[in-house]
Amino acid sequence: MTSAELHAITAPCKFAHWHFDPSDGQLISGQQKIRLKPQLAKLLAILIANPQQVLSREQLITNIWQDKMVNEDALSRCI
Repeated sequence: MTSAELHAITAPCKFAHWHFDPSDGQLISGQQKIRLKPQLAKLLAILIANPQQVLSREQLITNIWQDKMVNEDALSRCI
């Protein structure tokens, strides 16, 4: 799988007791609401869309930051 082939969810979804809306990066569980930073929301959307797959750091960096030049530390800080 190349980095261009990664998919990210675009519709709201539920996992465990969380509801995640990738359009606004919001996680909701009961009364708790968390708005994720854009890169973190994109990472979660990619991970949800690619279950049980091993994704490389390069794939994630390319898909999250696209044309921006970042090093591997950006992904580590995001996680």
